[in-house]
Amino acid sequence: GRGSRRGARPGEVLCVTGDLGGAYAGLKVLLDQRRGLEEMGEDFEPELDAYRYVIDRQLRPTARLDFIDVLGEFAIRPSSMIDISDGLASEIHHICHQSDVGATLQIPSLPFDPETRAVADQFLEDVDTYALYGGEDYELLFSVSSQDASRLESAGHCAVIGTVEEADAGINAFNPETGLIPLNAAGFRHFAEAQNNDDQLRESSTPDDS
Repeated sequence: GRGSRRGARPGEVLCVTGDLGGAYAGLKVLLDQRRGLEEMGEDFEPELDAYRYVIDRQLRPTARLDFIDVLGEFAIRPSSMIDISDGLASEIHHICHQSDVGATLQIPSLPFDPETRAVADQFLEDVDTYALYGGEDYELLFSVSSQDASRLESAGHCAVIGTVEEADAGINAFNPETGLIPLNAAGFRHFAEAQNNDDQLRESSTPDDS
């Protein structure tokens, strides 16, 4: 992602526009449909209508230039901003390294479209990983004061997903189930490779009910 204004400061909050993980969910659906077509040939009935939104997110990504106008209307200047091309985890690391700060990401605050959640459920996967490592969403990650963030959030323009910390606090993610754990920076390519390895493992092992 492109980075700008390396000015994130402890005490500010991290926000994202739109919803996350949709592009990766769309990719999963398209690959699954292709696999179905290869296996079943002409008998295959594609199921694209149920996933129109996420397929669009994959095939027609749009940069959020409209949000720049919103910031102008609100007279808000983010202290740092980056587009989410590699997955949220990677972009949080970029902002933190460039601004010399830490961060705490609140996993329950990640914004998802219901279709994205439905895809993750269908593939028995954790929807949070779609946002953290899926990439190609082209939403914006930015840091602002909590006052500015709540003005934007209450008008429906962003979701507050975490806080900027002192550098020595590190870059962590909080989930009620796991508590506070270090946020792995691996971006989209690493995630895709890990997924492929999983597929190969699944195909080479005998199926079981685990």
